[in-house]
Amino acid sequence: MKAATWQSLYLGEPANLNGSNSTFSVVDLEAETERLNTLDIHPTAPMWGEQNKPIETDKAGRNDQISPELIELEVMAMSDYTLLQRGLENARVDYQRRALRLVPIDFTWEHDNGDLCLSFKLQRGQFATSILRELVSEG
Repeated sequence: MKAATWQSLYLGEPANLNGSNSTFSVVDLEAETERLNTLDIHPTAPMWGEQNKPIETDKAGRNDQISPELIELEVMAMSDYTLLQRGLENARVDYQRRALRLVPIDFTWEHDNGDLCLSFKLQRGQFATSILRELVSEG
């Protein structure tokens, strides 16, 4: 969140197609920027687990041209969590990539007598607490 990388793509990043668990490797940043801006696709991050797939390979095992900045960002982000990584691997949790953004469906709100009522739907694997945290957290 602090680095705002959830709003941009990197070359070679596995991007998530909105509304699905599908990912594809970004090979043309310019072409995918419009899809990113219209929330059709989203940047992803690793959910660590067994059978880790390095960022350098996609599902088919191909090595596409990967942005060195993305590799550095993910390595740095995970560097303080090696014990947790090993625990997840040993527990045989499946490695996945998840979208860094979520798009609430049918979002509505009402403010009445000091009460705020929110209503929305989320896709599978998304959590309302993520939205609420961002709405109530400071800075």
